[in-house]
Amino acid sequence: LMRAVMQFLRARRPLLICTASQALMSGSSHVPYTSSRLTALLAPALGGNSKTKVIVTCSTDPRHAAETHESLRFGEQCSQVEGQSRFSVRAALSAIEALNRQIAVLEDRIRTEERWETREVVRQDAHTGAAERMLVTVPVGAEHLRAKYEAALAQRRLLLCEE
Repeated sequence: LMRAVMQFLRARRPLLICTASQALMSGSSHVPYTSSRLTALLAPALGGNSKTKVIVTCSTDPRHAAETHESLRFGEQCSQVEGQSRFSVRAALSAIEALNRQIAVLEDRIRTEERWETREVVRQDAHTGAAERMLVTVPVGAEHLRAKYEAALAQRRLLLCEE
């Protein structure tokens, strides 16, 4: 199997290395992943939100010198590829910090603007059918802030992978 992969790489080397790798190294917005079966298989590892490690195995036996040389050249060219991840840990942390600040501000505003009102609610008793009058205390005055607060909490949970 390894010999077949190496033969494929040797035969397709210009296509695989020169097109996909050079496109990634130059920062091109288009990488021709579909130009070969191997680049299509490697597409998620080469251009997605991933770190790719290439392990080159070689032999010191002189009869495998050609394969060893090609493998080392392949590894050398792979080491020059720098993918640009669309996900940045720093960006995610700063987004979470910004959400935490926004949540704190919203909590303070809710505390100052919200008030509690007692209302009388009439409901039907399920068993007897009689009308019951109840006093219910509800928060009012900061409904729009509560909606923003809940949205910020949901976004933070999403960034922290808590959902």
